[in-house]
Amino acid sequence: MGVRSRQRRQQKKIQHRREERASRSGGRAQQSTWDALAGGLSVALMVRVAAEARFHRRPNAAELVEALAAGPPFKAGPRMVARALGEAAEHCVRELAEAQWLPSELARQARRKGGTEAEEVVATAVRSLWRSEHRASRDTGRDPEWPSEAAALTEAGPGQWRPDPARPSWHSDVEAGIAALSVLMHLPALPARRTTRSAPGGGAAPDARILEKVRHLLSKAESTTFADEADACTAKAQELLSRYSIDSAALQMTAPRQEAQAAVRRLWIDEPYIMAKAHLLHVVCQANRCRSVMDEELGLATLVGHDDDVETVEILFTSLLVQATTQMTAAGRKTDRFGRSRTRVFRRTFLVAFAARIGQRLRATQQEAVSAAAAVHGSGLLPVLASRSSAADDVVAELFPTTVSHRSSANDYEGWVAGTAAADLATLTYQPELADALA
Repeated sequence: MGVRSRQRRQQKKIQHRREERASRSGGRAQQSTWDALAGGLSVALMVRVAAEARFHRRPNAAELVEALAAGPPFKAGPRMVARALGEAAEHCVRELAEAQWLPSELARQARRKGGTEAEEVVATAVRSLWRSEHRASRDTGRDPEWPSEAAALTEAGPGQWRPDPARPSWHSDVEAGIAALSVLMHLPALPARRTTRSAPGGGAAPDARILEKVRHLLSKAESTTFADEADACTAKAQELLSRYSIDSAALQMTAPRQEAQAAVRRLWIDEPYIMAKAHLLHVVCQANRCRSVMDEELGLATLVGHDDDVETVEILFTSLLVQATTQMTAAGRKTDRFGRSRTRVFRRTFLVAFAARIGQRLRATQQEAVSAAAAVHGSGLLPVLASRSSAADDVVAELFPTTVSHRSSANDYEGWVAGTAAADLATLTYQPELADALA
């Protein structure tokens, strides 16, 4: 063997020893980092600590995710992390299901706070829970719609979130799991939904034909570019809804005397301008003998009232919000005299003004409808309607013993004028000639 060959072989041995030493020191550094962060905690507790750190936006949140992605310094470490993430997500979903959350609502909250990746984590946890329980949720205290939603989600097939250290997306899967847990671990219990349909004297189920016609009219109002046509469609829809609700109360007059009941439903409101939109919902509720309690953090409005009245509120609010948003965005972006954007202030004020004006119009329309119905059905109708409002107040006091009134701000004159004008275009005065033409 020549001299040069021996030198090359010796250099290779030296390089190999260096790589071995670097590898061993790297393992010790990894172990040291994990031990320093974990502090003796189990992998499951480390997962929860990382989720808490993300929720509270602590400086070490990203470092904790990195440590979890690397896993404890032994061969099965990363797989233990994957299993802990899946079990933690399933545990949270199980607890929240008992707290009256539906799968779609959990997915929505995960998407709002953690993005679409966190939403996939929730969907996977729901599927896993549904399979493991084998439809046992029918016998629990969960919302009656939980089984159907969970089954539909399971039948849709496997989701995108499958935590596996062997996958290229492993680091992203860990981040998504921690993001979802940071949301799920801090969701409160929700009031159980109620209905008056099955209660004595609660009334029959709504006439599907009437509601379908109302939705068709409101859809026309939302899509048309002609103000008169939108006005006629909206007015006819409100007239049908008011007539249906009052006719239901008239039928309740003839039924055996029963204590008034109040239903409880949930309505989710999206960003932006949540509280301005909640103000519009409030005035629609007030005009229809319902009450609304808003949780701004969740974007959740709890509606309380007779089922027929709540149905009216949901349909009318959705349509009015679409109409207001369409006209608000058509006004374009706004700037002040210094060129600074005031679009947000303008749009928030627009919605507040729109709600204030709509509230006036709805109250007037409702009073006219009640007066006309009382002339037909007699004075016994008014106590029935009043009992519905009283029942709604009682249920709100029961579910929310401490509430705080919220006053929406309106700081843009142009936005107020534009919002009021838009509400006038959505006037609820019935125009028979136009409604006949649209029928």
